[in-house]
Amino acid sequence: MAGPIGQAAAIFLFAFSPNLLANFSLAPTDGPLTATYGMAVFGWYWYVKRPSPGRWFFAGVMLGLALGSKLTAVLLLPILFLLSYSRWRRGDNWWQPGLRWLSILPLAGLVFWGLYGFELRPLPGIPFPVPAATYVNSFLELQVDTGMQAETSSNYRAYLLGQTSRDGWWYYFIVAFLIKTPLPTLLLLATAVFGIFRRKQWRKMAWLWLPPIILFAFASYTGLNIGYRHILPVLPFALLLAAVVVSNVLSARWPLRYPVPQLIILILSAWYAIGSLRQAPHYLAYFNEAIGGPRQGYHYLADSNIDWGQSLRFLVDYVKQSGGDQTRISYFGAADPAYFGLDFPPLFDGRTGRSLDFARANPAPGQYAISVNHLVGQVLLEADMFDWFRRQEPQDNVGFSIQIYDVQA
Repeated sequence: MAGPIGQAAAIFLFAFSPNLLANFSLAPTDGPLTATYGMAVFGWYWYVKRPSPGRWFFAGVMLGLALGSKLTAVLLLPILFLLSYSRWRRGDNWWQPGLRWLSILPLAGLVFWGLYGFELRPLPGIPFPVPAATYVNSFLELQVDTGMQAETSSNYRAYLLGQTSRDGWWYYFIVAFLIKTPLPTLLLLATAVFGIFRRKQWRKMAWLWLPPIILFAFASYTGLNIGYRHILPVLPFALLLAAVVVSNVLSARWPLRYPVPQLIILILSAWYAIGSLRQAPHYLAYFNEAIGGPRQGYHYLADSNIDWGQSLRFLVDYVKQSGGDQTRISYFGAADPAYFGLDFPPLFDGRTGRSLDFARANPAPGQYAISVNHLVGQVLLEADMFDWFRRQEPQDNVGFSIQIYDVQA
């Protein structure tokens, strides 16, 4: 869509995206969904633009892989149908785009079924064998598997801007996108949206704005306020729109005495890359400069936006270097700290979510390491367990997701 310069810009933006680096390195299902969601849309774009058997096959395979990656991918079915008509003109056969869309479904279904080993068995209440019965059953029951037991327990609360809620907020993902997306990306994206408005290119650019908007709206409607990762498939489209802006600026013939636009792109590129490199390797906890960076992130968001238990091995090194032999730990995650040598008395019972031998109003002197999700009371039965610590300024942090407190006598 944007030529060689736009392609190079897109590669650059993808390579240094802290949110893509975070989620692909931790390997949740959101990573494969993001990759296949985008490839299915662009495969369909290439096919609709210039139909051929090879392009049809590629688009169908990508759609099938996307459907098998995560339940959210079912949104691609209406999205691709709508995009089928993006090049339709008055006088064209109205049924032809829809027929093309129908033609891809058998191939996508075959690929999807293959991912389930061509499973064919009956389900309760359905007297005949069902293809991919495991998937169909989960879809019918609307089971949401987040991969974290705490998120599906009755203790779970959504967290936003210092507040917790069991129902969530419709604007949760808007806030998350604005504070966890690098500011250079937001600036370029805003420029792209302005350009689409100004040039009235809504239909031409529908491939880049319609899929992310539908997914964003769906995520906001569900009320499952777990983290940025649920809108991660939006990011490739945002980055491609940003790349179009970069391409337009750098491809334009600006007077040599007026290099300001190119300089702005250079500054934004350096800002973007340096910001990403400075965050390494703690990409999951990335927050942009608008709120003060990752150190302030836990005041705004929690859960997989910042704390997925990924900093435990860094805590091991921190405790060894600080000499905190009696560090009290409240760790959010599936791993056992004792396995890594952190065999210290825990602050709460992970099975019940209740505090143990811990004076919450007057903690004993010593060093405390508290995961952000526990600190803000998001997944604990007693949400106010760490109120005393929330009113204190942490002395340090580990990976921006575990706060360190040094309580004096």
